[in-house]
Amino acid sequence: MPETQNILISDNQSLSILNLIPTPVYYVDANHIYQYANPEYERWMGQPMGSIVGKSMEEVLPGNAYLKIRNRVNAALNGQNVEYKTRVDLPYKNNIAVRAVYTPQTGNDGTVIGYLGMLYDITGERRAESALDEMSKEIQDLNNALEQKVQERTHDLEMRNAQLKESEERYHRMVEEVEDYAIILMDKDGYILNWNRGAEKIKGYSEQEILGRNFRLFYLPEDQANGLPDRLITEATVKGRAAHEGWRVTKSGSQFWGSIVITALHNAQGDVTGFTKLTRNLSERKLAEDKLRQNAEILERQNKELEQFAYIASHDMKEPLRKIMLYSNMLAERISGQVGERENLYLERTQHAAARMQRLIEDLLAYSRTSFHAEGTESLNLNQLVAETVEFYREAIDEANGTVSAAVLPTIKGIGFQVRQLFDNLISNAVKYRKPEIPLAINVTYQKVTRESIAGLSLMVPDDKTTAFYHRVSIHDNGIGFSPEYAQKVFELFQRLAAKDDQSGSGIGLSICKKIMQNHNGYIEATGNENEGAAFALYFPAADK
Repeated sequence: MPETQNILISDNQSLSILNLIPTPVYYVDANHIYQYANPEYERWMGQPMGSIVGKSMEEVLPGNAYLKIRNRVNAALNGQNVEYKTRVDLPYKNNIAVRAVYTPQTGNDGTVIGYLGMLYDITGERRAESALDEMSKEIQDLNNALEQKVQERTHDLEMRNAQLKESEERYHRMVEEVEDYAIILMDKDGYILNWNRGAEKIKGYSEQEILGRNFRLFYLPEDQANGLPDRLITEATVKGRAAHEGWRVTKSGSQFWGSIVITALHNAQGDVTGFTKLTRNLSERKLAEDKLRQNAEILERQNKELEQFAYIASHDMKEPLRKIMLYSNMLAERISGQVGERENLYLERTQHAAARMQRLIEDLLAYSRTSFHAEGTESLNLNQLVAETVEFYREAIDEANGTVSAAVLPTIKGIGFQVRQLFDNLISNAVKYRKPEIPLAINVTYQKVTRESIAGLSLMVPDDKTTAFYHRVSIHDNGIGFSPEYAQKVFELFQRLAAKDDQSGSGIGLSICKKIMQNHNGYIEATGNENEGAAFALYFPAADK
């Protein structure tokens, strides 16, 4: 059994710095007992503050997590540097990607007395498509460098006789070897007292070059002129903590996007004695965000140009098409009875094609109009809108021996002409795609639902909690329906519910419905089965809770 040594020390500054690192850090001895765990590690494990030290790993780790990593723990306690990536479920968060690094420590007699563990949440990194390969290589290079440095320091640690001095050195190394963060200790005026390797890597200064200089030199000249460093020191003094993101300057004069946290250190009397400053280089994230925003602006501009083109093109096609229809009708009247059956058939097909083109142009114009948001909204009584739409189609409904039933519907905030177009398209679809052998039946229902109750549907409802409730208005019919596999495709441009020649339609109506619901920050869902009718559920955000 290796010699057991207690690594806990009275170096309050070093311990404070470790406790501030927003990365889980812990130390386990040769008996798998926790000797140290920073607050971030306790939060990940779902443990109360200060409750982990003295417990075994098997007690602390949730579920069967300990069994999964026991071989790796034993490898570290046998002197191996261990690094691996995995996905785990923790009280901190479910299904996160984690990178774990175990660095063994040896005692005076050369045997392994424990290991230092660090965990990194790399879930966000795995989502970065363009930078994934480079990031993985960089992490591997950093870990290789860390392992090399640990090996170089091991010989020095074995030669130290005083247990207290050895423990202090171990804590010092725990702070120094963190290369993802620049960890700086400053006095109360901002002059630098301590400097880790992460700071050297990020900012470019060696410890000998920077000690005794003021942290203001990391800021751009305009930020210094505006007093940004002094404001951050003042905020940390008053509030205990100050955070900021912005461009910073390295020794070479290059700039990087830094995320910083300045935390005040106090003595026993509560007076500020200095500050710790943590900095992380987030340049890659900043550049990716800027690129994404730029691409979004370009896409939005191109979409607007495309919508304007569709509107103008459709509008300009109406006049020549009107002339084609006019002259076709005049020609049909003039040559009636003077040409053969084949010529009459050709002319009839020309008229039908022109009529279909006219319907297509009208629908394209309607779709283009819904692509532009109106400047204002108004209160819309859906009961009145549905009643007006049903009355408009009353003749067609009566011809189909149809009935329409409607529940009491809410009043919503919306764009009037767009919501009217929405109900017009849906009710006209119910009439158009009815089954001729049975009476038409249309049923309009209403229910107020929570955001959580619809999050599991195929609506891609965002998890932003900005809207707690929705008005669900559903329109059911007993028509020809459609196969469930087309539940999403029916909202695409030029997709039709049926392909029969006797059922007119451009395939744009439901695309218009989807665009209108998007303009109202709502959703539309289609369900149905062949020969069993169709249902369209509209989800409008509810203003009240």
